[in-house]
Amino acid sequence: MKAVAFTYEEARSVLKQLVSDHGCKKRIDLEVTPSLKRTLGQTQQNRGSRRFLIRLSAYLSYDEMQDTLRHEFAHVMAGLRKGHGEGWKEWARAVRATPERCAPAYPALVPLHTYTCPKCTDLVIRKVNRLRLEAGWFCLKCETPLGQFSYAYVEPTEADIPPSTKWWLPKGYIPPLL
Repeated sequence: MKAVAFTYEEARSVLKQLVSDHGCKKRIDLEVTPSLKRTLGQTQQNRGSRRFLIRLSAYLSYDEMQDTLRHEFAHVMAGLRKGHGEGWKEWARAVRATPERCAPAYPALVPLHTYTCPKCTDLVIRKVNRLRLEAGWFCLKCETPLGQFSYAYVEPTEADIPPSTKWWLPKGYIPPLL
């Protein structure tokens, strides 16, 4: 198994430094989770409270973790209702985060279901395998029925799979508030 790109303690240390440097009085919990596959991070707030939860994807490199954590911290400081507007952009620049909305580029993390047409070699690639043979699917180019396609399932590589969720959570972590 590949060594992790960053540890929970490293992320927590970066967050503590941000809180200290910017005089944040809000309570911020941190979670690193492999369940975030299509987003790099999230910030949530318990309604009517000053308590926030920043969730980071376990698939990030150390540098991505730092930028994503700064990005999410800017959301906390600007207020979640500001979205990625000017107030958030000012805070993003202040905490040295990339001042724009980011999109992940991790297609290898999601298993792919691939169907190949035997006549025209056209491909149908799905992240979720919801194609049913009896549903009448066929090739758009040559109208070959799906039942004649060859099927392949592509797993993420071992290097892309993070350790179990329990390893990432610190002892005594309070579960998400929402």
